[in-house]
Amino acid sequence: MGLSNIKVGTKLISGFLLVCLVGIVIGIMAIVDLKKLDDEAEKLYAKDLLGLSFVKEANIDLIYVSRDWRNALISPDQEKKQKYIRLAREYMAKVRDNLNKGGALFYTEKGRKLLSDLNARLDEWNASTEKLLAMVPKEDPSALSEEFRSVHKTQSDQNDAVDNMLTELTRFKEENAAKSSQATTELYERNRIIIISLIVGGLIFGVTVGILLTRSLTRPLSRAVEVANTIAHGDLSSKIDVSGTDETAQLLIAMQKMQQSLQGIVSEIREIVEAAAIRGDFGVKMNLSGKEGYMKDLSELLNRLSDVTDTGLRDVTRVAQALAAGDLSRKIDKDYPGVFGQTKDGVNGTVDAIRGIVDDIQFVALSAGQGDFSVRMDMQNRQGYTKTLAELLNQLSDVTEEGLKDVMR
Repeated sequence: MGLSNIKVGTKLISGFLLVCLVGIVIGIMAIVDLKKLDDEAEKLYAKDLLGLSFVKEANIDLIYVSRDWRNALISPDQEKKQKYIRLAREYMAKVRDNLNKGGALFYTEKGRKLLSDLNARLDEWNASTEKLLAMVPKEDPSALSEEFRSVHKTQSDQNDAVDNMLTELTRFKEENAAKSSQATTELYERNRIIIISLIVGGLIFGVTVGILLTRSLTRPLSRAVEVANTIAHGDLSSKIDVSGTDETAQLLIAMQKMQQSLQGIVSEIREIVEAAAIRGDFGVKMNLSGKEGYMKDLSELLNRLSDVTDTGLRDVTRVAQALAAGDLSRKIDKDYPGVFGQTKDGVNGTVDAIRGIVDDIQFVALSAGQGDFSVRMDMQNRQGYTKTLAELLNQLSDVTEEGLKDVMR
């Protein structure tokens, strides 16, 4: 089904809904992508950066343990020795605690393996460190016993091993953090391109929908304006092509019907005029069937004009035929306005004038029949043929009267 078969309101609403739908899709995709970015950022912080922080804290605590047992070894009195030993044990506990906190944030197989190895090494380090701390109060820093030196050597090796493993864990976490950061950046770049593409695509789609809707409305409307201007200039021959069933198509259909109605009116008027002007037939009338409004009014007025013309001419013809037959009793009795009223007055005046002449002639003839040839026709107010006829009759009376007088004399 083409756009021309969809109503204008439906077109506009559909176009608006389509543009809204595109906007909703873009918004949903943007929200989903933002959620992915948020997840990656949370992963970067919670599993990598936070885990890295715990490992570094454990490494610092490891340094503090070495510092405090050495401080305990060189302290001059037992009270300070015990204080530093206690601090060393606290930092030992912190090393374990930080690694336990960070352990849950190692999510790769390699990370868990490194952490497992570190915990095993840390147990050995704890044991040797505790043994070392137990010997510190009894040792003279200026003359260390061989046993202490041996324990210290073992503890130092294990401390270096733990430190190296913490360094490796730190490097591993930093690499993971860098990878997560890179993944987040790539996800951002990819989603930015997708969202920009969707926005551009949505704009192109919206513009395309707008152009299609505009063309589906303006083309038939422009055609309707063109047809209306053509009809306004009196040209009823233009062809109106209609396609579709929307409001613009209905407008063109209405204009098509109007054009056909006007063509019918013009055709009927032409038929009436040709019948009257060429054949002298004023009996042809406009058909009122199916006509309404101005067309009905126009048809009724034309029929009334035809009726008045036909009736008036018939009355004139009737009186003229009566005059031709010598009947002076016929006159036009019906009232007519305007020119037909003047025609009525002229015809009736002619009848009255002829009737007056006939009466005068009859009077003159009757007088002559009684032997009186002195009667003459009154010349007052006579003009044209009535004056000429009166003068001729008076001359005839004069000649007749003079001749008879001569005979009698």
